Amino acid sequence: MNHNAVDFVKQKLLEFTGLSPETLQLLLGRKVYPTFKEEWDFWSPKNETEIQFFYVSNRSYLFGNAVHILPEAIFDDINVGESVLDFGGGSGNYSVPLAFKGCNVSYFDINILQREFVKYMSDTSPIDIHILKHDIHYMPLFDKKFDAILALDVLEHIPNYPDYIERFAKSLKNNGRIYVFAPFGVTPHDPTHLEDTYGLTETMNKNGIIFDEKIPVNNGATGVIYRNKL
Repeated sequence: MNHNAVDFVKQKLLEFTGLSPETLQLLLGRKVYPTFKEEWDFWSPKNETEIQFFYVSNRSYLFGNAVHILPEAIFDDINVGESVLDFGGGSGNYSVPLAFKGCNVSYFDINILQREFVKYMSDTSPIDIHILKHDIHYMPLFDKKFDAILALDVLEHIPNYPDYIERFAKSLKNNGRIYVFAPFGVTPHDPTHLEDTYGLTETMNKNGIIFDEKIPVNNGATGVIYRNKL
């Protein structure tokens, strides 16, 4: 199912939005105004609160994230029956294949549109994806502990990401894993990627989470598995 997840999500997007296949394809290809970069430039967020508002209200990420594929090495490393948190899960492209695989998937994203879309997929499909709520500070409210947490292409968007790492550490089972891919660094192509002013590995270590191994992700890049050392 991992390789077919994008097609599944595309079909559900057609149902959810009522758009034509032609229009959807243009949106998926980021060829329709506004793209995520254009939305960012329009709002030009200057502080943490404004950045949060951008991600809560953004429209284009629903389509821009819908072409992401869960890295095969991560899909294979997560076992049937394990509890998994898809943090910053976007359009649900990572949650869907894991739910079909037989994992107990919880999804969290602050974006209203993407969250409603993932709920729609879960409600209209033979899969169960548990949608987590958040507190007033947009922190996920965990109701169980996890074997694995996905944090793929998300931490570089969060100014205060150490606060989330601290929350992750409290919600991981003993020897639980966090899968991370975080290309920090602002570029003209993508101003949404913030600089890492904290040090990711140092932040993990402060919370009792240690480096375990590198793992291949998509397009030849490399992610990292961190593990709860308790």
